[in-house]
Amino acid sequence: MLSYYLQWHLNQRLSKVYENDGNGKNRRWSFQQIIERLKGVRIQNVTIGKVNVTNMISTPDEEQKLLLEALRSKL
Repeated sequence: MLSYYLQWHLNQRLSKVYENDGNGKNRRWSFQQIIERLKGVRIQNVTIGKVNVTNMISTPDEEQKLLLEALRSKL
């Protein structure tokens, strides 16, 4: 039940993204596509030689930024 509740809230926040999308077969976004798109944003710990760089965050592209803003999520 918790996962359905979270998905419902996420869909509420994404409503503007869905509204600006096409209709029917022309739709670009679904909940699953948004999750797949956001999987590219990563936080990693990197070791270069003896230097440890922690919490290195990948730079989101324009679509990912749009989705993160709609979800009111900060990196």
